[in-house]
Amino acid sequence: MNDKGVPESGGRDRAEVVAERALVGQATGMLMAVVPCSTDTARRLLAVSAQAAGASLVDAAHAALRLCTGDGPLYDPVADALADAIDRLLEADPPEDPVGCASSVQGLGEYVNHYLAARRRALAAPGDATARSFLDDAGYALCVLTGHPATHTALPAAERLSKAGRRATLAAPNFSAPQPRARMTAARGTPRR
Repeated sequence: MNDKGVPESGGRDRAEVVAERALVGQATGMLMAVVPCSTDTARRLLAVSAQAAGASLVDAAHAALRLCTGDGPLYDPVADALADAIDRLLEADPPEDPVGCASSVQGLGEYVNHYLAARRRALAAPGDATARSFLDDAGYALCVLTGHPATHTALPAAERLSKAGRRATLAAPNFSAPQPRARMTAARGTPRR
């Protein structure tokens, strides 16, 4: 296995290696969109589940695709190990009060929408490396803006901050368009225009 978590060739033909790498890439993209998580976290989930089940990374990739699409056998030890790894990731406690760069939440909604668009693109084509890269970049931006260390906690935090910002904007009085007032004359107390 190389440094990216992809199996080395080990005497197999090139077409088989390319197909396995594509499968691992597709599973990585699917996990990134479904969990949500970064590329590194998705690859770590695949590696941890493969190791826990005593299977190969390719078996874990197959299990990830079956788990995300709902296809496959009722009992699959690799899919169970992957589901357990995802559960452990999602159950990790998020920071109590993160301090990020989101001092103004006005633009945060645009970042959330950008992430959701990248997520839809990755779900439509999980094998597309460019779609995974856009999703990874959008997730990283949410992490930086919200101060959360992981995408799966940054996304809900950004959504909450964005909604709170919209509610505050809607509830605030509109000072940009003041209503004209009639001036009173001091002597008569009648309006002067």
